[in-house]
Amino acid sequence: TKYTSAKDILLSFNNWPEWMWKNKQIEELAEWLKTFNKNLPEEQKVGFYGLDLYEPDVSINQVLLFIDRYFPRHYQNIKQKLSCFTVDKQDAWDEQVKNRDFTCSQDLFQAVDLVSQLTNGNKLIPKFEKFSALQNTIVAQNSESFYRWNSYNQIRSWNVRSRHMWQGVLRLIGLHGVNTKGIVWAHNTHVGDVQATPSEYAPGAVTMGYLAKRANNKTPVFVIGFGTSNGSFLAGESWGADAQIMTMQKPDSGSYEDLLNSINKDKFYFIFDRQDRNNPLMREARSHRAIGVVYDEGDESKNYIPTLLPWRYDGFIFIKSTNPLKSLD
Repeated sequence: TKYTSAKDILLSFNNWPEWMWKNKQIEELAEWLKTFNKNLPEEQKVGFYGLDLYEPDVSINQVLLFIDRYFPRHYQNIKQKLSCFTVDKQDAWDEQVKNRDFTCSQDLFQAVDLVSQLTNGNKLIPKFEKFSALQNTIVAQNSESFYRWNSYNQIRSWNVRSRHMWQGVLRLIGLHGVNTKGIVWAHNTHVGDVQATPSEYAPGAVTMGYLAKRANNKTPVFVIGFGTSNGSFLAGESWGADAQIMTMQKPDSGSYEDLLNSINKDKFYFIFDRQDRNNPLMREARSHRAIGVVYDEGDESKNYIPTLLPWRYDGFIFIKSTNPLKSLD
């Protein structure tokens, strides 16, 4: 391989918002994991995986490399089925999908089925390579559905993405075994239970936290949220904009962040119990800040979601002042 370190790999990532992973903190984690895993048997090693669906072009290329290597007779067929959704620029994905009919959807479903059939039971191909090929094909399939609905019904589009990420977690559990433990690192709006937000805010929406709590499996789930009230962070002014260090505005009066900022501690956490959930301060829906990769310093109001904090999470970590990620660039 041409990569000799975690930094080399991370510096090769150029898709926005690249600062989310191309940073010193992720580099240190990856190098630590490499050392931790070094002398462990394969079944005890810790993996580090992505769950989202924003890079179908990268996934499609990986699928084609896999098929060309192991099943060259099927290469042209699968390439044709995947070609209805192959573009180089992120801002063209949704435009391309809008101009396709449902033949594209059908082709992508068939591609997933074919890759699954080819790899299922094949003992000559390494286990993770088979998993990766199928997962990348599913990324293409679900990306098409996500972008198709994004133009017409954003709740439905959001749900495609939520289900894609949660099903990816379940597939990883299936890969590593039912006793697998994992940490899903995602935004508060993805891990929190959507039922703790008034239904009129986003009627019909689901989140990973909601799906995990109601999944028909024996895997225990503990959801932790994070909050802060001041400091600085990396974000873009708009979708696709360059990252810059931004200053967090004072939290809205009456919000959870405002309430927790009044506690005389720099950082603390809750593990919510029945008493917390009956506390009058916690039993009414309050605004809860949700800063993402886009931040408008001039309009703080769009960064809040009404919620019942003790029902949205099982635990909550509050750090009053934050510092930005350290970029590798």
